[in-house]
Amino acid sequence: MNPDNLATPLAASIGDVVSISLLSFIASLLFENLETHIWVTFVVVAGYFILLPFWVYIVFRNKYTRPVLSTGWVPVLSALFISGLGGLVLDAAVGVYDGFVVFQPIINGIGGNLVSVQASKISTMLHQSSILGIVPPHTNIFELPWRALFNGGKIPYAKSARILILMSIPGQVLFIFVADYIHMSSSTIGLPFVLSYLTVSLVQIMSLLYIAHIIIHAMWKWKIDPDNSAIPYLTALGDLLGSSLLLIAFLFLTTIGHDYGESQEAIGPPIADSQHSSDIFGAY
Repeated sequence: MNPDNLATPLAASIGDVVSISLLSFIASLLFENLETHIWVTFVVVAGYFILLPFWVYIVFRNKYTRPVLSTGWVPVLSALFISGLGGLVLDAAVGVYDGFVVFQPIINGIGGNLVSVQASKISTMLHQSSILGIVPPHTNIFELPWRALFNGGKIPYAKSARILILMSIPGQVLFIFVADYIHMSSSTIGLPFVLSYLTVSLVQIMSLLYIAHIIIHAMWKWKIDPDNSAIPYLTALGDLLGSSLLLIAFLFLTTIGHDYGESQEAIGPPIADSQHSSDIFGAY
């Protein structure tokens, strides 16, 4: 079994679940005792600072993780900034569009996992076929999107890009129908929503795959190991692109009078819902 196809998305998904679970559990406990035991919060923070040198020592002793101490900060901090921009989009849309928060994790999660698989594949092929700092002759840093994603000729990862794009379509459809049923207790998704959602999700995935091609080869050219640096950028861009494009899809559905979760009679004429757009842009 090729670990490039499984390890990265599985680790990312488990990491998300564990992080959110621990964050919600610990934050709830601290909030409940904020008035009576505020000292617990300071003890927890102090405990993190006390344990920090120990974890740094553990990472430094492992020759495979040691480079992360010096090269891993910029990608992680940059990814946090990019994801923060996606959070602003989410904050602006969640109060205006019912259901936005239901589909945002789907489009971001699928896009991020698929581009992580592609990034791992490209990085593995570069390690196998070239030396760090030398781009292989069968490709360039900047390729036409058509060559990088579809008709690559000698570009070996164009085939995997096509497969990932095709895989995303049934996966997206399945998850949006399941999420809609869980959220609304019945199936309320119509054809306009499905087509709009699939359009923006395909734009997101193809954009991410093309950006992955550029970023990974540029890092390789600049002697930066993409295994340590590329995926944080790509997943953060996936969050930003996914949230922004999903917002555009919801705006489009409002314009044509097909708001998610509402009947045509409840929606009224499209022009009457233009207040949604002003509410969103006013949030900025």
